[in-house]
Amino acid sequence: MCKQRYLWTKAEDFAPECLEDVLFEENALVLKEDCYTGIFETPEIAVEAWEALVPGWNAFTPVGTSVQVQMRVKAGETWSAWLDCAWWSSVCAKPLKCTENDTASVQSGVVVMKQSFAQAFQVRVILHANGGGESPRLRLLSVSGIGAYNREEEDEPLYRRNVHAPGYAARRRDPALSRQMSLAAALVCLMNRRGDDVLPEEAAYGCMEGDGVSVPFAAAFAGCYGYTAYPVFCTLAELKTEIKNGFACAALLKQEERFRWVSVRGMDTDADGMQTVEMMDSDAYDDADTSRVWTLEEFCKHYVGLAIFVQDKVDRAALPERLPGELRFNEEHGDYTLYLRGEPCRISEEEPYTLCCTVPDGNAYATTAHKQFLFFRADQHGGVDLPAELPDGARTTVYLIRRGAAVVCCVTLPQV
Repeated sequence: MCKQRYLWTKAEDFAPECLEDVLFEENALVLKEDCYTGIFETPEIAVEAWEALVPGWNAFTPVGTSVQVQMRVKAGETWSAWLDCAWWSSVCAKPLKCTENDTASVQSGVVVMKQSFAQAFQVRVILHANGGGESPRLRLLSVSGIGAYNREEEDEPLYRRNVHAPGYAARRRDPALSRQMSLAAALVCLMNRRGDDVLPEEAAYGCMEGDGVSVPFAAAFAGCYGYTAYPVFCTLAELKTEIKNGFACAALLKQEERFRWVSVRGMDTDADGMQTVEMMDSDAYDDADTSRVWTLEEFCKHYVGLAIFVQDKVDRAALPERLPGELRFNEEHGDYTLYLRGEPCRISEEEPYTLCCTVPDGNAYATTAHKQFLFFRADQHGGVDLPAELPDGARTTVYLIRRGAAVVCCVTLPQV
């Protein structure tokens, strides 16, 4: 079977002749002292007729640092120009300059070949320090591809193999993030089952590239929480192996010309040999309705071969911040002003944000994301005008979520 996946995680994976102003220490690739930019560039790696390639990375990026990922492919005897796949940090993503040439284009972070197949590839990672000379830390780099060749499938059945995972219905989330939400909900399912308490909106901003979504960004977001996470083109047999090893995974489906992500959390085989796949599918009206069971045949008909693996935590977490804020009532405008670190903070429409609050109902929930939320926009003054649906005297938690950080405030409404 042709190799479909390449991982760089250990010192021996980063050959000295491939390093420029970077070194591997304490299980991560970092910049050398007094260097503000450094490069790791792989040698030519031969592959067999790849149609598409997807990079992945897990990195810790202190404020002001970033990781730039480029790839080029060889079709026949001709190398393409370098393609920009990402210029990433946990708090922002810079615009890309070269995402298309005559050979391939970058779509949602995936390098897609145009008319010919890739016979080889190279990947280049550029680390950028901040103004204080602090370096990002790259602890995982991956590249996976899917080929035009026939991929062998193992038909080993699984019996009663499933892992518990929460489900989140996309229709209960911020409607402004609908393009990112199926991937975000699937990703949060994989993370919250391991004890995290992430909101799908936080993951959606982590997956966001422009007004769309980036598959590598999703894996990088999980990597910020310490997980080993990477996108991978893989067969059903490899999905079975993940389930057998105790890991749920996100998988991309195409149904009626529409793509969506689901969390695959189990597989089973009945007495008649009928194999089934258990999923958490955000295409539902309520969290309780996200559990799905499909026959293996139906799943294979819609699975496009792209997944995200989220495995054990292996590193310190550098998760997006949740900053404590305060809401103070503004008599002049009749709204609340958000205060952050003691200073008033008017909410600007210049960058995407989600503003939401919980609806108290006296119930306990497995994760915060299972609570009922109301979503609304800042008013004309950049203040917080809480929804009228909240009952008088209610105590609610308000979230202002942007990429890389959220501000969290608690406020008790007056009793009228």
